[in-house]
Amino acid sequence: MALVALVSFVTGIVFWIAGAWPVFFFFGLDVALIYIAFRLNYASARVWEDIEITAEKVTVSHCRANGKVTTWSFQPYWVRVELEERELDCGPLRLRSHGRVLEIASFLSSEERREFADMLRNALADHR
Repeated sequence: MALVALVSFVTGIVFWIAGAWPVFFFFGLDVALIYIAFRLNYASARVWEDIEITAEKVTVSHCRANGKVTTWSFQPYWVRVELEERELDCGPLRLRSHGRVLEIASFLSSEERREFADMLRNALADHR
């Protein structure tokens, strides 16, 4: 980030000296937007999900970018894994039980969601 700021500042000074002083402020705006993009990217990297399957319950914990953790519990015998298959890819992966629906693994690619759904179905079958 310091290198981007330095290059933008030096280039902005060159434009200022050449008489195009408004360009200097646009270089500052570029640096600010890149900084914001990095901050948002780092925030999304803090998102995680944890799925724990035991004989008594299936627990899904989801941590948002702001650090808030939300937890859901299901009975393993009644929970169903649903993956919406499409022509070229797959849609959302959901856990469904007693009228409750929870979308999980939204940050995975289509192929990763397919593999994860299969692993999750196998793990649930082992605990039933």
